[in-house]
Amino acid sequence: MIRSILDGKGIENASLLTGGEPRTYLNYQHLFSHDIDPSLYPLNAVYFQQPPSFIEKYKVHLISAFSIIILLGIIIALRFRLYIQKLKQEDERREKEKAEEANRLKSAFLANMSHEIRTPLNAIVGFSNLIANAESQEESQEFYKIVETNNELLLQLVNDILDLSKIEAGQLEFNYSNINVSSIFVMLKQTFQNRTKEGVHIECVLPEKTCFIHSEKTRLTQVITNFLTNACKFTFEGSIRMGYEEIEGGLRFFISDTGKGIAKENIPHVFERFAKFDNFIQGTGLGLSISQTIVKRLNGEIGVESEEGKGSTFWFTIPCEVYYEEIPVKAVTSESAQ
Repeated sequence: MIRSILDGKGIENASLLTGGEPRTYLNYQHLFSHDIDPSLYPLNAVYFQQPPSFIEKYKVHLISAFSIIILLGIIIALRFRLYIQKLKQEDERREKEKAEEANRLKSAFLANMSHEIRTPLNAIVGFSNLIANAESQEESQEFYKIVETNNELLLQLVNDILDLSKIEAGQLEFNYSNINVSSIFVMLKQTFQNRTKEGVHIECVLPEKTCFIHSEKTRLTQVITNFLTNACKFTFEGSIRMGYEEIEGGLRFFISDTGKGIAKENIPHVFERFAKFDNFIQGTGLGLSISQTIVKRLNGEIGVESEEGKGSTFWFTIPCEVYYEEIPVKAVTSESAQ
């Protein structure tokens, strides 16, 4: 229509467009320059030069930031997955090392046991035959003593193996009873005084008052016996002192000797299984490890003090109520209940 007017044509026959909504066209910047509040602008108007919205203005930045966040999330998820896999691999490696170490110890145990069992058996068989053909009573007695020593060694070996298997299975039994502690040492002194090397004597250091406790007599005796056995093996001159003393909260037991002692670098490994620092002396290397397990089950502590060439002192403590006369039944009952 406008084009027709400009060309000088009439508009009588021009078609008129009708319908639709009337619209208002406004210049946004013009209104804004006159300090008119934008809330007063018509809602259905069409604005020219209107500034873009926050989303339109920063669309690229927002998309970039969102993409970066997603990318960082993927990277963190991958790193976390790798970390979990690494932990899993580390656990598998440790389990594998444990299994390999267990197999190595098992092989070492079987090799050591076969040697340790064969040695006293050969001695028993050999000297038993010699006893029958001994030319004198003295010679027969000497052979008999060798056989008896190897019998005891073999019995100790079997007991250690059985105790080790019970420890592994968690079936080491503890039966508590009333104990005259001094009587244990008197009995062990009588047992071991003939097992020491020539010139070595055993001393008992006991408190003036006899102590009575409620504990596991068999296992206590076993630990002290293990200590005494080692002391007799490694003490070639001097003395072996054994005894106990009352300390705060319980008793402290000790076995001291003037034997060969233990090298400083070997002391941290004394209570490990199969620990042997002298291959020329018979033994399984299990006694001290078993003793440590027993003392821990009794809630006590165990240790060693040693100087190479001067001797060693093995000790352990157990928490217990100490009595100076026969323990009353009521005291035992209340202690057991605790």
